Amino acid sequence: GIANSLGRPQFIFSSAGLDPRPVDPTTLSFLKEKGIDITRQSSKAVAQVPNLEHYHIIIALAQDAQKVFPRPPHKTVCLDWSVPDPSMVKGTAAEIRAAYERAYQEIRAHIHDLVEAIVGDKTN
Repeated sequence: GIANSLGRPQFIFSSAGLDPRPVDPTTLSFLKEKGIDITRQSSKAVAQVPNLEHYHIIIALAQDAQKVFPRPPHKTVCLDWSVPDPSMVKGTAAEIRAAYERAYQEIRAHIHDLVEAIVGDKTN
């Protein structure tokens, strides 16, 4: 996904959803335009993420996600980024596209800032 596209091999990124379902076709198309191919990724629930107890950072992109996360280990940082789901936006094609662009830019900026804070250098 977006995190893996930053080219930081020292990080391992995983994703999971509250209600795992196939990825929205508009999301697939939008990310493909950005050079990110997630067609081989499968949807999974938080409980299906392997070795979650070893994760150092868990990020929720929706407020409801914090409520269903399993209790993390004591040295795990939980962040809440609450990014609006662009697949829920109704409107013109331009409005929908703008919602996807906003979500993409917000997630990418958060990940970039987090990685920069951890490794202490500038990334693209």
